[in-house]
Amino acid sequence: MLHILPSDDERIAVSNEHQALELTQKLNISEPLKLELRAGCRRYELDMDKIVAMQEISIPLPDGSSMYITLPGGSIADPHYEEEELYVGAELIRRGKGPHTFLLGMKYSDMKTEDIWVDTNTADGMERWQGDKNWLLEDRNRRVYSAYLQEVFEMTDHLTLTAGLRYDHYNDMGEYLTPRASAVYRLNDRHIFKAQYSQAVLPPTFTDLHSHGNSLIAGNRNLDSEHIRSGELGYIYRNSGTTGRVTLFYSELEDNIEYPKYADAIGGGETPQYRNADGMIKMMGFELEFERMLRDNLRLGGNLSFTDTDEGETGEPLPGSARWLANLAVRYTPVRDYDFALRHHYVGERHRAPDDDRDKVDACDTWASRAAMQRHMPSGPMFFIPVFPQKKNLFFQPSNDWHPDPLNLPDSSGPEPIQLFHNRGMNFET
Repeated sequence: MLHILPSDDERIAVSNEHQALELTQKLNISEPLKLELRAGCRRYELDMDKIVAMQEISIPLPDGSSMYITLPGGSIADPHYEEEELYVGAELIRRGKGPHTFLLGMKYSDMKTEDIWVDTNTADGMERWQGDKNWLLEDRNRRVYSAYLQEVFEMTDHLTLTAGLRYDHYNDMGEYLTPRASAVYRLNDRHIFKAQYSQAVLPPTFTDLHSHGNSLIAGNRNLDSEHIRSGELGYIYRNSGTTGRVTLFYSELEDNIEYPKYADAIGGGETPQYRNADGMIKMMGFELEFERMLRDNLRLGGNLSFTDTDEGETGEPLPGSARWLANLAVRYTPVRDYDFALRHHYVGERHRAPDDDRDKVDACDTWASRAAMQRHMPSGPMFFIPVFPQKKNLFFQPSNDWHPDPLNLPDSSGPEPIQLFHNRGMNFET
């Protein structure tokens, strides 16, 4: 397989668009019992523009002409992908008079693929391929049923223990049971210590499972989900207007879904297909965070993290990983319902594969901005509309998901106002 990056012509090569809409309703059933209902939808769209799968290859002939092994201009593809999710959920919280608080939650999610196609160049010009010629099997669907239980036990005025268990059933990947536990010790109002252990499962994507019909990527329906186990130790310092955090973390990742290192379908070698890695990936490091209220409506925050990775099979650092990450952000709220933020993100040098003798990928930084407007009425819906244009570099995918804090309304015997959240964001890769 020839792995060749497209020429650097300073254009947008890959764009990702995310849209989300969520509606929540809180009900105070009784003094110790509260219910939260939730329904929403999410839409994701991916577009690639003139991706060069293989550069032009030709052989000069004695008469001065050329014989093309590939099409003139190379092999070009413009894939398009759309995915949609609908979900409903409920959480029941019971706060007793004693030290115990219980949370029971349930969620149902239905994900499916929408329009999928690829525009590619042929001897007759650009053609749109769908159906059997498409790069991904169409009409894929995933239904997920989830239930989780959590107990918070305030053992003393200083020590709080939390234990939880989550069950997930995927119609295409089976069942999973994952635990979590944490302990928080409050020495006083300023000094807090915490410890946490958790497990999580990440199932393969539709692309991992169902891509086909091309020489670049092929799905594997025999993939297992990725499993991660994580532990954290943390310290939090708080005073009026300032918060600082120090966190030590360690994670183990099994069955990491990766692409084969030596895929060469054209040369008769290994068929390119996603697979689960044999080794266990290990990650450990630390994170420093701070937040400072400069004024009542102006907040400054940042973090710095260091991560050491072990790829598992070779003992080398995980390809694509960076040891150093940093963020610096300022958030301004001039009046109620209006919010503006500016963030600078830094990614240090990134490791390459052990058999790649090129220099490390250079460090990079990005700027991201967000403007949000939130409107509400005491007895009606609340609208939340953030806008955050952002550039994204290859191999680095910063998260721009921002979950607003629910409106802090006083307790009452009746239902709280319905809350309606709307998220819309776009990412661009260059």
